[in-house]
Amino acid sequence: MWLNHLHVTLVDDSSPSNQQELEEIVEEDVLDRDEILAHCREALSEQEKLKTQNQHLQYKLAEYLARKKVDDRTDVSNKSFGDSEQRYMKCLNELETLQKSYSELLSDYLEQEKELSEQCSDKQVAVEQEHEKCKQYKLEKSCTAVNSRTGKRITKQDMELMEAGQKKKEAELISVRLDNIKLQYKVQKCETQLKQKEELAEGLHMIDFEQLKIDNVNLNEKIEERNEDIIKLKKKITNAVQVLTHLKQKLQFVQVENCSKKEKLKQIESVVAHKRDLLTRTKQTRDALRMDNTTLRHKGGLVSHTTLLRDFEERRDQNEMLQEQLIDLQNRHSSLILACDGLRKKLEQAKLVQS
Repeated sequence: MWLNHLHVTLVDDSSPSNQQELEEIVEEDVLDRDEILAHCREALSEQEKLKTQNQHLQYKLAEYLARKKVDDRTDVSNKSFGDSEQRYMKCLNELETLQKSYSELLSDYLEQEKELSEQCSDKQVAVEQEHEKCKQYKLEKSCTAVNSRTGKRITKQDMELMEAGQKKKEAELISVRLDNIKLQYKVQKCETQLKQKEELAEGLHMIDFEQLKIDNVNLNEKIEERNEDIIKLKKKITNAVQVLTHLKQKLQFVQVENCSKKEKLKQIESVVAHKRDLLTRTKQTRDALRMDNTTLRHKGGLVSHTTLLRDFEERRDQNEMLQEQLIDLQNRHSSLILACDGLRKKLEQAKLVQS
């Protein structure tokens, strides 16, 4: 795209043919990709259609079963249990066949989606390869290209800027294409929904009438249940009133007893207060006697303690015995000292005699 903005002169004579071939290859790849995307859109639209058909069939089946329930309630005497069971089995078989067909279609579409995604990835790889070849070709030819305005050769920086602009435009083109595809898919979905609503609008009036009948029957049943509940509540209210009257009588009797007990309690409190005063007085006298006893004990010393007196006497006797032993030991010590002095003098005299 950036070649449209520049008029370049190429040296190689075979460049236009090569460029045309590359453009044709790129266009073919783009067309293949568009075809794949179109197939994907068609597959998705078919999947949505099948989903809506399935929902529509399920809704019809539910309505049919509801109608049959109402008919069974009104005409129970005319219909047997075997017929209803057969009808139920038919409905189940139809539901199983629909589920099987839906699962088969879903598996087929998933396989087609896988194949298309693989083809798309292969085509995308091929397009990227061709794009790289085209890029290299452009780079090779740009080395000899000359700008028609300035007459100078095109530099690498100019080429990089042009390449960056081309990448931005390609990214914008891809995002716009994706948005266009999404919008087309939404338009198709809305159109299918509108068609289905138009198809369903015809049969909705009868369905609403039957549904209102069913709702009326259900509401009548609920009204009967509510009336039974009201009767039960009235019985409970009468029982509760009787219980309350009995409790009021019992409460009056208990209040009379409470008054008599309060009077007795006042009498007991007065007696307790008198006894409490006596107790405080006795405690005071006890504390005074205790103080007197402690003072007398301090004054008496060891007179009242026999054990301490005995211990004191024993210690005094032991002290006297130890003093006597001390005196004996001192006397013996002095005698031993005198004997030692006499022996020393004799030894000295003997030494003098020998010398």
